[in-house]
Amino acid sequence: METGSRQRTDGFPYLVALLMVLVAGAALRFWGLKFGLPAALLHLDEPPIVLRAQRILETGDWNPHWFHYPSLYIYVQVALQSAMRFVGRVDPFLLARISTAVAGILTIWVTWALGSRMYSRTVGLVSALFLAVNFLHARESHFATVDGMATLWVSLCIYLSLRASREGGNWSRDFLLAAVMVGLAAGTKYNAALVGVVPLAVVAMGRGRWSRWIQGGRIIAVAMAVFLASTPYAVADWATFLGDVRFEIGHYREGHFGFEGDFNAGYFAGYLFSPGMGEGVVILVLLGLVRWAFSRERVFVPALVFLALYYASISAVRVNFVRNLLPVLPVLCLLGARGLDLVLGRLPLEGRLRTVTVVALVTGLVVLPLWRIGVHDRAISNSTRVAAGEWIEQHVPAGSTLAIELYGPDPIPPGYRVIRLLHLPDRPVRWYEEQGVDYLIASSGAYEMAYSNRARYPEIVRQYEEIFRRFPVVMEFEGEGVDPLYSSICPTIRMLGTH
Repeated sequence: METGSRQRTDGFPYLVALLMVLVAGAALRFWGLKFGLPAALLHLDEPPIVLRAQRILETGDWNPHWFHYPSLYIYVQVALQSAMRFVGRVDPFLLARISTAVAGILTIWVTWALGSRMYSRTVGLVSALFLAVNFLHARESHFATVDGMATLWVSLCIYLSLRASREGGNWSRDFLLAAVMVGLAAGTKYNAALVGVVPLAVVAMGRGRWSRWIQGGRIIAVAMAVFLASTPYAVADWATFLGDVRFEIGHYREGHFGFEGDFNAGYFAGYLFSPGMGEGVVILVLLGLVRWAFSRERVFVPALVFLALYYASISAVRVNFVRNLLPVLPVLCLLGARGLDLVLGRLPLEGRLRTVTVVALVTGLVVLPLWRIGVHDRAISNSTRVAAGEWIEQHVPAGSTLAIELYGPDPIPPGYRVIRLLHLPDRPVRWYEEQGVDYLIASSGAYEMAYSNRARYPEIVRQYEEIFRRFPVVMEFEGEGVDPLYSSICPTIRMLGTH
């Protein structure tokens, strides 16, 4: 691996290696993509997006009447569903997941292009490899949600901006395209607009005071125009838009049960260490930062400004959804590749021994993330929520009353009286007896939110323990996964009997 050089690694072996990385990334993102379909909708964020796209097609009303996310991803689903009408029936949820997976694969390619242009083709290859096997990125690429596509626009914006900086920082097609990417990022997820700091920082580092102001103004104007084109009803239905945006701001400030903390900068760092990126890769990221600190490469400053600003912004609120880390992963993977470059450059080895050492080291870095992805994909493909729903149909008499908390069995077959709750402790034990409930169904996707932070939710933990003491376990479906706070798809399901 090169150390500070730009020596070429052209040729068939390199192209094969790049293709293998892209194919591996694709396989890890498409494996298990059908989980839960067609009956079970196991990810709560998917229906609001996909069903609104269907409603637009059915009614012809392009106003989503819902702005908790911007509208671009919804409109992409409208376009895809429309196109599929001419080629055959495809489940709209699967179609949306495919679009997210494709966005994830393209982000791997952009990460390779960024590393190759900034440093060397081998740094680009290793950067792409680290993202291809990244647990968090692979996991989120399975869902019909906005984060994967937003990360694609973010990575393209960084690539185009840094490419423009190497061309002297003058206004060019790259700056125009970078501004477009800012608008697309904001039109996919609001906080992704922070990537606009990258082209603006490149401009600020250029020459000419008035020229910098003019170029900065152009970037902002183009980005705003693209955002409004992608979310036009932000203006046409401004009251709903402002109301939903205010709700999300308040939501993130006030907290979300089970996904909140007082020191989220530390929480996110711990998650990236394990399982988000992997212990070895995070250590290399730190080495990459140290390397930059000593070299002070000006061209990489805008990307680091975005990394710091975005990380600070998601750490400053109470809600700590780890999916919000996705936009910084390409930059972190590039830093990790630079860290590995630093390590290998100091190995006193030559020839075949050096090659074997490099292969062994890289293999060691990717084995654990690959195992984590495999466990997760196997878990979502064999969801305990689906299995519990099937067990209910086979073993629970029709007409029984079921009290089911969040992330319980799905789907519930017809013929049952169902009481749905966020958490079983929302009602006292006596209430279940008075309502004639036959089964209480607990899910670790709900109760682990409290048990994982007993200090924050002591009363809820106490109520859960009272429920578990009072009602015996009739049947249990043991969950599987490597992400304890993300057990919504394959949680442990406990069927508690009241008789």
